[in-house]
Amino acid sequence: MLIQKPRDQLTAANIREICHRFDEGLRVEYKRELNKDVKESLPAVVSSFANSYGGLLIIGVNAKNGKAVEPIEGFDKPAREELPLTVENLCHGNIYPLLMPLTTEVKSDIPGKVFLVVEVESSPGAPHAIENSRKVYVRVGSGRKLYDLADLDLIERLIRRRDSVLALRKEFEASAEDLVEKFLPKTSYPKVRIIAGPRFPHTQIVSREKLYQFLRDTLYRGGAPYTRAGLKRLPEGVCGIRGDSKLGYLDTLGHLFHTEIVECNAAGERPWYRLVEIILPILQALIVLYRLYKDIVHASDLLIEVKLVEAVDHVCVWGDHPLYSAESFKPIVRIVPAEHLAASENLESEIVEILTDLTYQILWPMKEGDESLTEAQVRGRVSTIVSANRPF
Repeated sequence: MLIQKPRDQLTAANIREICHRFDEGLRVEYKRELNKDVKESLPAVVSSFANSYGGLLIIGVNAKNGKAVEPIEGFDKPAREELPLTVENLCHGNIYPLLMPLTTEVKSDIPGKVFLVVEVESSPGAPHAIENSRKVYVRVGSGRKLYDLADLDLIERLIRRRDSVLALRKEFEASAEDLVEKFLPKTSYPKVRIIAGPRFPHTQIVSREKLYQFLRDTLYRGGAPYTRAGLKRLPEGVCGIRGDSKLGYLDTLGHLFHTEIVECNAAGERPWYRLVEIILPILQALIVLYRLYKDIVHASDLLIEVKLVEAVDHVCVWGDHPLYSAESFKPIVRIVPAEHLAASENLESEIVEILTDLTYQILWPMKEGDESLTEAQVRGRVSTIVSANRPF
């Protein structure tokens, strides 16, 4: 990026230095203040940087003919407004796919004034569109016309760039499956597998050391998600194990993998397990993911994928015992998938809705020929389980 200094150490002098070095163009833009017009144009500016080479928007700098104009002193800070949160909200509601720039408020040396520095990386999730996904902007850097609508050929190239980074998720999944083969016992019992992380992973967003500390110190339901003795250091992250039934893997791209062997009652002619044994592993994975992104990473658009594997020989019961459960479920395929797209910052507030959606997707093909199961029933069951486990 254009700024090399740690963001929490930026000063007004640093802002002036940047203004003297760079005119407006492909990677730099200045705005005098964060007024109504700037707020309306901000999604277009941010997405145009992301669709091109990345760039820097500095608010609090007046520019004429593409050059910063003295005095460079910032703009009046609004009372009771968190400016980085304002930028985040503008991007969250108006750019698709979700894109979150790094926003830093820098105190001016003029009392009551601030600068707002918005940094955008070239995005592997491009093309990012605005206005209900109808317009895709790119930087062209010609005089005052700093961004323009992309043509179809460029949009196709951006989509190919997006496809190339999706292969990183497949590589992570393959590495996680190797860990399962190495550390968990082979069994015919059903398994729940969760893979979640950035929708378009492309660069390291957390160090291995921080991942290790996070899994070592994070608590879940009164204990750690995985035992300290079960933590394994890996070249691309950290693996955690609990007993002979749970394994998790976090990598530096922000992916989380969790697999759990479902506890079953194998006695009798109908081996069975409870629905709660499917929901709890997903709940644990989402809680760990939420805390990871809240505490040490950043806001991100997350793709959550769940698979129920090897469940064709076992019956899933709604309650605690097949004799007392009005509902039971059994798949006819080896893998039952589900997926959900969510913003990391909403995992806590929307936990019941996310779990309901994933659980309903899993149960729907397991209840063939029966239309009695409703999403509202699943939501009620999920709500009870979440309340009983007090995850947050």
